[in-house]
Amino acid sequence: MNVKVEIELCCLPRAEDKEQMHFAAKNLTNDINSIVITEPQRKENTLIAEFTIHNARQVDVVDKIGKGFTHVLENYSDSSISFPKRRTTVRKLGGGQRVL
Repeated sequence: MNVKVEIELCCLPRAEDKEQMHFAAKNLTNDINSIVITEPQRKENTLIAEFTIHNARQVDVVDKIGKGFTHVLENYSDSSISFPKRRTTVRKLGGGQRVL
């Protein structure tokens, strides 16, 4: 199943925050090649991790996902977890990012 974790940070994202997001996703995913970390332009203090996880009931994995991210991020403020039906793709257009 597809997982999307949006983390609001206390300040602007740093390289360490992106590495920590990738580390958390890597420990939860069933396919490390599925991990995508993005910075939405409209939300300056936010990072998004998208990845796949083995099919399971969402209620059985949501706590594990939440703990996996909040325990590794030092700059953490708030988070949301969703399970989109299809994966979001990101393309760079003209120096910015566009979510399709």
